[in-house]
Amino acid sequence: MKRTTLIIITIILILVTASIVLQVLHHILPQETFALEFDLVVVEKGVGFNLDEDKLHFGSITSGGGGYRHFRINNTNFYTQRINLKIVSMQNITPWFTVEPSAQYYLASGSSKQFTTWLSIPKTAPLGNYSGFILVKTYRAWPWDEPTEIDLPQAIPTGNENNEINQSIQRSFRVS
Repeated sequence: MKRTTLIIITIILILVTASIVLQVLHHILPQETFALEFDLVVVEKGVGFNLDEDKLHFGSITSGGGGYRHFRINNTNFYTQRINLKIVSMQNITPWFTVEPSAQYYLASGSSKQFTTWLSIPKTAPLGNYSGFILVKTYRAWPWDEPTEIDLPQAIPTGNENNEINQSIQRSFRVS
């Protein structure tokens, strides 16, 4: 009887440990990884546009100039996602880029967010073609992680007393 009890306890401990390990791995390993390619040309003078949608084309920009491009990430999962963004290029131009709202963002289930990639070319940048990609990794957020933005329904004023409350709510949160 003691041996049977010991075997049952051992099996239960193995199952609980395996369950915990799988749950942790589910949150620390990327759920999805993809790359958004970009390119740009640093020119002496003039500006050029490329509106193709196959990658983030910044076009032709002079040294000391800048530009921006938008991209959108949708969370179609039933859980909040942690989004990590990283600029990658073999040409050491990553300091030229800034991503807004941030390089790490929490996106609520069923929501969508537009990100803006800002490019600021130094005045000392050599002329030429540059390229790279924005590495996007999505992770399952931990249960205690909150989405970065809270979507509130647009408040409808029914009188002067409610209008003051609605204005206060709109100042406190980004109302969409």
